Amino acid sequence: SCMVHRIEVKNKYADPRAEMRKKQLKFEKIEQLEIADVYTLESDFSETELQQIANSLHNQVSEIAFINQPAHVQPFDYAIEISFLPGVTDNIGNTAQEEIEDLLKKKFNKEERVYSSQITFIKGKLTEKEASQIGNNLANPLIQRIHIKSFEQFHKENGMNKIIPKVKLVQEPKVSE
Repeated sequence: SCMVHRIEVKNKYADPRAEMRKKQLKFEKIEQLEIADVYTLESDFSETELQQIANSLHNQVSEIAFINQPAHVQPFDYAIEISFLPGVTDNIGNTAQEEIEDLLKKKFNKEERVYSSQITFIKGKLTEKEASQIGNNLANPLIQRIHIKSFEQFHKENGMNKIIPKVKLVQEPKVSE
């Protein structure tokens, strides 16, 4: 099975989307908010190719890309990653995949894909329950999954997980009562 790579992109300067999101959430306890856009690549690439891909997926003047390591952000209390559920159309991921294929002049095979997701880093004295409420406000549960980590957990586990939203056609064993 092939490697899974993760590229995280964030603004070098104040991110207007973060300001906007902070306003929209209307949550007094949020002191600071940062956003990272994530591309999860399910395919094998060399270091050089990954660097080329990362360069093509971000604006090098205003953004910075991190390859297979978490984006460096301000201290935060909770990281909330929103990604698509298996089988949901991921336009950003699909577009990125086409760009990568053009860039490297090679096609992904049908098992390989690019998936997009987004992490919102929130600083504020929140409870886990409040972090989860914020996650529910950011996501559409019909098409998206929410993954939340506290600052401690994030650092212990070196960032978020590499999640591949594949439809598993294997029947889970049923636990008999």
